[in-house]
Formats: sequence, structure tokens, C-alpha cells
Amino acid sequence: MPEGESAPAEPRAPVMHYVELNLRDYWRIFRKRRWISLGIGLLVFGMIYGSARSQTRVYEAKAVIRLLEQESMGRGYMGFLEGSAETEISSFARVIKSQGILERVVRELPLVEPGAPEDQVEFFTRSLQGQVSTRIVEAGHTLTNLIEIKVSDTNPRRAADIANKIAQVAIEENLNEKKRKARQV
Repeated sequence: MPEGESAPAEPRAPVMHYVELNLRDYWRIFRKRRWISLGIGLLVFGMIYGSARSQTRVYEAKAVIRLLEQESMGRGYMGFLEGSAETEISSFARVIKSQGILERVVRELPLVEPGAPEDQVEFFTRSLQGQVSTRIVEAGHTLTNLIEIKVSDTNPRRAADIANKIAQVAIEENLNEKKRKARQV
């Protein structure tokens, strides 16, 4: 560096002054930009309202069936298998959603045209499995012999028809199973 010239000064960072804003300052800012705030609020409300209106409504129908315990000499005499009634009810709740019962429901309602191809019947049966749920009704902390069948559908009448038909077919299947067991003895 030649003599007489000074070294270039290093750039200084700008000094930031912190200003405290009180409630009056916030109110003044809001009043100044109230149309922006109001517009954003209306836009958000409109988007939520439009989204809620565009969703399809889903209706639920419920049917409850009661299973009677099948008394057997082994159970009454030996007094064991305390949980076997619960196991029977629990397994029957799963059977209600099985392919066989739901296929009968699809054919008997009829949810498909009579004489429809098997792949169409299977498609409707599988979609119906997603619409049906079952649970064992509880009384306090103990399970009962009641099974609740719940069907969800976009048509409330069809949901009720399906729930009632599933209950009817499940009762018929339960009776047929008990008759088969009685014949074996």
C-alpha cells in the first residue's frame, strides 16, 4: 500500500434499533390493513365451507342380533371352558363379515343384477366388506351375547336394508350351524 493512502474501511453492519410495539400500535396496523385481514379470513372460511359441502354424506345403519348359547353336556357337566361362549360369539362376529354371508346378501338384496358374472358379485362383496363392521356389545366391563352390525353407505335406505339383510342371513346361518351340530350327535 502506498504511503499516504489509508486502508479501506471495513463495511459496518447497519445498526438495528428495536422498537417496542404496544397494543395501540398493533390496533393501528390492523386498522390500516383491515381489508387484507378481512379478505384472508373470508377466503379461509370460503375454502372450508366449500370443502365441507363437496364431501359426500355417509350414513350408518345398525342392527343388533342376539346369540343364544348352545348348551352342551360337556360344558354343563364338566364346568370348564369358561371363555368358550365368548370365543364362540367373537368368532361368529368375524363370520358375519365373511365372504359367504356377504355374497348371499349381495345376491338376495339384489345389489347386482340377477345372473351377473361372478367377478361382479365378488367385487360387490369385497366392497361391502369395507362398509361393514361388527362388534360385541359390552355391558360394563363384561361382554354380552349381542353383536352389533354397522353398515356405512351413501344411501341411508340401502345402508338399513344391508344391515337388516346381514342380520337375517347371519341368524339363518347360525341356526343352520346348530342344526348340523345337533344331527352329528
